[in-house]
Amino acid sequence: MISEKTTVDSKTLARPKYVIAPTSAVAADTCAATPSTKGCRVLEYVYATSTTATSSAFGDYIGQVKQIRLWATDPGASAATATVASQYAYDPQGLLREQWDPRISPALKTAYGYDSAGRVTTLTPPGELPWTFEYGKAGSSSVAGDGMLLSASRPTLTAGTKDTQDGGKATTSLVYDVPLSGDKAPNQVAPGDATTWGQTDAPTDAAAIFPADQVPLSHTGSDLGAADYDKATVTYTDASGRQVNTGLPGRHLTTKQYDRFGNTVFELTATNRELALGNADYQVNTQSQLDILSDSPAERARPLGTVSVYSADGKRELEESGPLHLVTLTHALAGDSDSPDLPAGVQVAARQHTVNSYDEGRPADGTATVTDQVTTTKVGATIDGYPTDGDVRTTATAYDWVKGLPTSVTTDPNGLKLAKTTSYDAQGRVIKTTLPKSTGTDAGATVTSYWSATGTGTCNGRPEWADLVCSTGPAGAITGGGSNPTELPVKTTEYDRWGNPAKVTETANSVTRTTTNTYDAAGRLKQTQVTGGVGTVVPAQTTTYDSASGDVATVSDGTATITHTTDLLGREIAYDDGAGNITRTEYDNRDRKIRVTDSAPSTVTYDYDNPAGLPSRMHDSVMGTIGDVTGSYDSDGRLYKEVLPWNMNVEFDLDPTGSETSRYWHWESGWTVQGESTSQNIQEQVVSRTVYTGGGAYQGYSYDAAGRLTKVDDSEAGVTTHRAYAFDDNTNRTSLTTTVDDVDGGTPTTNAVNYNYDSADRLIASGTVYDAFGRTTAQAGGAQNAYYANDLVRQITASDKRTTWNLDASGRLASWTTEKQAEDGTWSTDTTQTSHYGGDGDSPDWTAQSSDTISRSLEDLTGSLIATTSATGDVVLQLANLHGDIATQIPLVDNTTPVVNTYDEYGNLLPGTDPTRYGWLGGKQRSTETPSGVTLMGVRLYDPTVGRFLSVDPVPGGNANPYEYCTSDPINCYDLNGQWGWRRFYQRALNFNCAWLDWCKSYGGAGAAAFARKIKHNKTNAGRNYRTRAEAERDARAAARGGGRCRYRGVCKAGDHVHVDYYNKWGEIMHTFHYRWILKIRP
Repeated sequence: MISEKTTVDSKTLARPKYVIAPTSAVAADTCAATPSTKGCRVLEYVYATSTTATSSAFGDYIGQVKQIRLWATDPGASAATATVASQYAYDPQGLLREQWDPRISPALKTAYGYDSAGRVTTLTPPGELPWTFEYGKAGSSSVAGDGMLLSASRPTLTAGTKDTQDGGKATTSLVYDVPLSGDKAPNQVAPGDATTWGQTDAPTDAAAIFPADQVPLSHTGSDLGAADYDKATVTYTDASGRQVNTGLPGRHLTTKQYDRFGNTVFELTATNRELALGNADYQVNTQSQLDILSDSPAERARPLGTVSVYSADGKRELEESGPLHLVTLTHALAGDSDSPDLPAGVQVAARQHTVNSYDEGRPADGTATVTDQVTTTKVGATIDGYPTDGDVRTTATAYDWVKGLPTSVTTDPNGLKLAKTTSYDAQGRVIKTTLPKSTGTDAGATVTSYWSATGTGTCNGRPEWADLVCSTGPAGAITGGGSNPTELPVKTTEYDRWGNPAKVTETANSVTRTTTNTYDAAGRLKQTQVTGGVGTVVPAQTTTYDSASGDVATVSDGTATITHTTDLLGREIAYDDGAGNITRTEYDNRDRKIRVTDSAPSTVTYDYDNPAGLPSRMHDSVMGTIGDVTGSYDSDGRLYKEVLPWNMNVEFDLDPTGSETSRYWHWESGWTVQGESTSQNIQEQVVSRTVYTGGGAYQGYSYDAAGRLTKVDDSEAGVTTHRAYAFDDNTNRTSLTTTVDDVDGGTPTTNAVNYNYDSADRLIASGTVYDAFGRTTAQAGGAQNAYYANDLVRQITASDKRTTWNLDASGRLASWTTEKQAEDGTWSTDTTQTSHYGGDGDSPDWTAQSSDTISRSLEDLTGSLIATTSATGDVVLQLANLHGDIATQIPLVDNTTPVVNTYDEYGNLLPGTDPTRYGWLGGKQRSTETPSGVTLMGVRLYDPTVGRFLSVDPVPGGNANPYEYCTSDPINCYDLNGQWGWRRFYQRALNFNCAWLDWCKSYGGAGAAAFARKIKHNKTNAGRNYRTRAEAERDARAAARGGGRCRYRGVCKAGDHVHVDYYNKWGEIMHTFHYRWILKIRP
């Protein structure tokens, strides 16, 4: 940052002049003196030298920022040039009235209005209706004044229209001085009340936010009654202004406590607080199971919360203990004189206990540049009365203390010793990463090089790209692969002036694939073209933007066009998938979906009649004649019961951590159709599963110290099968031993299969063949796979069946043709089907074989597949188990026998189960309707017979190696988009926090991002950090393409990261992922 002097009211002040990006091409002093020097990347603040604003026209105001210019170098240019990236206009009083990016035409202006006191009264985003802010005095506290924000409102539109205002407005209101106790208080939180649940830091103030469908009669809390707060969210603060309680809609209360440094040391969810205080039968039962029934409510609350312990200076989190819950020990735990030894397999009440050690091995000679780094983390079960933790797993991190960067992360350092390493150059840039098996010079090591300002040849002589990633590739050739290709791709990236990847070239085994991206003047992606490579050509993909709002308007491949239509409130009201389906969405004044129609045709409506504003009823026009879907939620907004058509009930049991431990589907009469219960270890992995469907079943699961599934004991229909897995250091499966017990007590039958891999983690087996880019083209079972040039599947041939897929404009599998081969070798078409989408996700809303043969997929209130319907109204309930597999299918026709499906841990069909489109992970709409039985898992094919993907992970590091599935834990991890694995407890954290998203969602992306940062398991918002914008945007776009309901939102206004939003069924942002880059000056 370079500042300059300025004089304001006779005072000499400093104001920013330049922000100079570090680069090895040019010294910062040179860029400050001559920003036009080739290779300089500089933001320049330009200040007005005179006032041009008038009462009739906005303009400059003397001394205020009028422009921000970006100095950057066009590829190959001899000098950097300045481009205005942000323009500002003021009124005669010097108030900011408009901001826009002049590189976009017509301009997308954000406008501001003010009152006479200089307060913002209106905010108008580009192409949208304005927000209006009302101020005034509320309450009688010493800090009350006329500048208090009372409400934020916006005009409302006639449902389903783009711009027709209905004369109303949606108002979010604030209420101050909410009573802390007494008849008018929504929650009793006075000091004497708070101590009841062990809260020592009682609130001193409270304010409430009311949603648009509950406008309070006053903005002063004492004017309202307790019942008036049912839909409000109340924030309680202590004397230091820290949020110590949150009153959730429905008048439920969370708790948070701090130490003197502001660290959070105690958190208690609303449900667990009520568990500590409650005496309902289900609460007493849980208290008894956890052995806290005889304790006082305050004594119960402490173990039901999350407790953190920090060092004396507040800098280090030494320990964290999660909520008390039932777990199954996987190893014996020694007791002492007061506590008996506990055997493995016993279920006990325990807390997940994380212990961090710091700075182990840090040199004391003054060379270290960092301190307070976590070097060892141990996670285990702490059980009351026992001297040590049980089932402890350890991770160790080593550092280059001089550079201050981590060099290795080792899982189970005293046993398995699975170490991933990272090496850096003198500038602290990553130059090499290795997987555990790698020697550092083989295909298991990835080498990264960077553009240099000087020199000639590859990666040299480009000052404008200096320090950006030039190439990534293997450290050595592939060995052990037999006749398969011996090279992994080397990827080289070239950039435009904004730092966007303009050309990405991948070369391997004498084959080159080039991805060319073109951008508009503002750096927005216009077109992507893939050329060369191996496989079917992919059409160029072109993106256009709405001229009024800047939102994505169309995506086209030259043949079909996907069209987005947004209204003046920024909501998508129509989505045309370019293949004959238009999905139209209507919203209420809280921006919640109330009606969705498509071209199937069908209509789904939603009701919201609970205080939390969550969907309580869903009515489907096809299924509605036989009943609706209704839902009930707990105090934290988590669904615990649904009622389905034909009076089918499903109940979800959640433990104090929020983990679902059982699920029961039963008719209203009480007869259980499908049920299961599970137990978990302290690492939140399922260790046993009891199924009550059909004849019943039981599975026991064992894991190693790295959390990999090593053994399954599967008992069903009187037969017990044991499956044992072994792995190498890269988590490739090296053996599967299957033992079937003899039902008559005789000798068990055992079958062992061994697996071999090359140094690139490719499975090497007879009949398995890979192409130049590591895609499996032939499998050991005889299946043949063909791909598009961008790695998506094009065709699968197995035996006498063949399926060929076509892509839509966004690159999804849009339609497919199945063929059969006759005895004479000729192929004939069997069926042709088209998938129709209601949004940017990869799960189709319906598929059509003909105008009168369609299959619709209906999701329940959790977003899981719940039923399929036909054009004639036939309904088949699809009942998903806890893992997300469709375990039971029930045609809603009298006297029709339900179909029971069973799968093993990796998705293989067990005896008695026939192939179906949605089976294993069918609740997530992962299709197995393929000739070879592989699963269409987002952007890759997944083969359950070997538990692996058939092509390389497009996002490095998404799993343990480029091919394996979910770090070999298919029970507790999901990789639904083929790009990265998700643990079950991550999804639980998202679901827990998404329940109360209405307020932040109403303010769009900025509010959603602020909310997302509060997610407990991601104390800073989830995402990744990158060296460059190009890398961040690449992975962000790949994530949005991958599946579910991910949507790429573009660059944040902060200018240092891009967003990918994950939406739930009702269009609410469940989570925002931030892909940040270190160089913050690129727009």
